[in-house]
Amino acid sequence: MNWLSKITPPGMSKIFSKRDTPDNLWVKCPVSGEMVFQKDLEAGQFVTPAGHHMRIGPAWRFQFTFDGGVESVVLVQNFAFMGGSLGMAAGESFIKAAETAIAKRAPLIVFTAAGGARMQEGALSLMQMPRTTIAVEMMRDAGLPYIVVLTDPTTGGVTASYAMLGDVQIAEPGALIGFAGPRVIEQTIREKLPEGFQRAEYLLEKGMIDQVVHRHEIPATLARMLRVLMKRPSASSPGRLAPPSPDHVAADGGAHERPTPGR
Repeated sequence: MNWLSKITPPGMSKIFSKRDTPDNLWVKCPVSGEMVFQKDLEAGQFVTPAGHHMRIGPAWRFQFTFDGGVESVVLVQNFAFMGGSLGMAAGESFIKAAETAIAKRAPLIVFTAAGGARMQEGALSLMQMPRTTIAVEMMRDAGLPYIVVLTDPTTGGVTASYAMLGDVQIAEPGALIGFAGPRVIEQTIREKLPEGFQRAEYLLEKGMIDQVVHRHEIPATLARMLRVLMKRPSASSPGRLAPPSPDHVAADGGAHERPTPGR
């Protein structure tokens, strides 16, 4: 308590009390340092005015992806949950998504975001790499498209397994994609890496991915691809995706339920 509080008459402090102001009204762009109003950021699908694609979770990703159109099964990794690490629950979610796609005769789309295998689970986490690879083979045996959307960051065992096995590989601008991190590689080879190494644009230049797509264009891009791959007639309305059932699959290590924005 300061000296001003001691001389303030009782009740006066309540009249001039500080309003409760949310601490998340503004978000700082990591690239430009510009402060962006939260509502404007949401309206722009969490792409800052400088073009930086911020990380988003399953709830927002589903909202930005689905709106009628091509029936699809979409799986989203949640980097906010233990770094999107690949553990038993995430591996089971991937397999369930593939089985659902095969049962519905629908394509499977995976939005990857991971730091690699969940080493807290030991060998059980590493077992998910061959298990998910087998699930990808199941999709191919069924003659159904498997598309991967690489988001920031996609690294480790996820990159070494299903993240790089898509029939089509697209990535968001600036996404970090690789196995080991750039710092680890530099320390190992004792050389300075090229500018933009392991970023989406660099991988596109080297032929490791097929396309770099702005977040605003991803639903329409996916819809066009799927209409070609699934031999569906083109629609007059803007391309979007439709979920095959009321429930979506989220590889976040938790319950699989229809998400709502902001959760």
